[in-house]
Amino acid sequence: MSILNSLGLFSSLNLGQRAVTSQTAGLQITGRNIANVNTPGYTRQRAVTGVTDTRADAVSGESFPSVQLIRDEVTERLLLQERGRHGSLERHAGLLSQVETAFNEPSDSGLNASMTAFFNSAEDLANTPESAGARRLFIERGGALAIAFQSLTGTLETVRNENVEEARILIDDSNLKLEQIARLNQEIARTPDPGNKGELQTRQNQLLNDLAKMLSIRVSQEDNGVRTVTVNGLGVVNGSSSAVVSMALDADQMMSMRITLDDDTIALRPTGGSLNGLMEAQNDTIPSISNDVHAVARAIVDGVNELHPGFFADLTDPGQRTRAGAFIDVQIVDADAIEPSSTGLSGGNDVALAISSLRDLAQTDLGDTSVLGYYRELVSGVGARVSEMSQRRDTSDLVAQQLEMRREAISGVSLDEEAANMIMFQRSFQAAASYISVVDNLLETLISRF
Repeated sequence: MSILNSLGLFSSLNLGQRAVTSQTAGLQITGRNIANVNTPGYTRQRAVTGVTDTRADAVSGESFPSVQLIRDEVTERLLLQERGRHGSLERHAGLLSQVETAFNEPSDSGLNASMTAFFNSAEDLANTPESAGARRLFIERGGALAIAFQSLTGTLETVRNENVEEARILIDDSNLKLEQIARLNQEIARTPDPGNKGELQTRQNQLLNDLAKMLSIRVSQEDNGVRTVTVNGLGVVNGSSSAVVSMALDADQMMSMRITLDDDTIALRPTGGSLNGLMEAQNDTIPSISNDVHAVARAIVDGVNELHPGFFADLTDPGQRTRAGAFIDVQIVDADAIEPSSTGLSGGNDVALAISSLRDLAQTDLGDTSVLGYYRELVSGVGARVSEMSQRRDTSDLVAQQLEMRREAISGVSLDEEAANMIMFQRSFQAAASYISVVDNLLETLISRF
């Protein structure tokens, strides 16, 4: 036996066994790549082999291949950021589109048509102040105008209420993904097999991509593959621990967010993602538009009641004045109670004329603009914001697609390349097997001689 050892045949067998094991692992890695060619977020793996000892007199065989993940950290970081930006713009643009639909302009049933019809009915009343039909029409048009205001402001409030429910769903989903990412961190840390670790990181990549659409995140990775996730500088995943995101609402349905990690609660202001888009629309965009609608309603109520006291319900309560569009209502139901003139003389029409002229009267509270002019600027502004937000969303989508293509070119699986690798590992495996067969024959020959 010592003679066989001195001839190095047992060492040769060991060398061959290492080569077979190495090529088998290479085939497994190649097969894993091919199996995941269509898996979103998959990072291509590469088998890296070498020798266990590089000294010329002590080469002990090929080492078991390590697994290298082919990725570009800069591209992946930019892609996560762009997904967050696109998620915010897409959500914001969608909500603005709902607001634009609520205005229903231009149309014969929108608020602009109702205001025009109301002022036209006042003009008709001025032309025929003694007509009972003109008086009834004036009351009906006033009631239709009140309903139009109430409908529009109610729809805007409904959009905000649905927005809150959508935010709750997204927060629950984000908390679930944060928990899953932390759990995968724990598995990655205790997994010695590089191939399995790569599989776990691929699953984690998918979760991170989905999370980035909801919250703009930054990801850093430790040497053992464990990742840390932050949102606007606040850690939401640290090792196997994950934060809990929650939401609070004030009396005006203004939304705020916070995170709780290790019993510490901190205010959270995301800079991207769907939740950021929801917060911006909930706290800024929709309230601003609603306030402008209420300002128009308030101007009409105050202007008409100053000329014809009691036509609309007085907005004496501060809450009602703030939300005038929701509380505007016609108080007079009897045509005989309509007074077209302040003089009381038959045929007088100064009040009706003054009400009719309110449509073009510049008002200080509306920035020296008439009620119709202010409303039309509001509608035009909403349309412009929808167009701008949609363009920004489309631009962000294009950037994200380009970054995804760049990532795919670096980290994606090429079937041609993997086919070539598979042939290489197969031939290397066959060569190693033939080498073992030769050594085995030599051993058999030597043993049979002794």
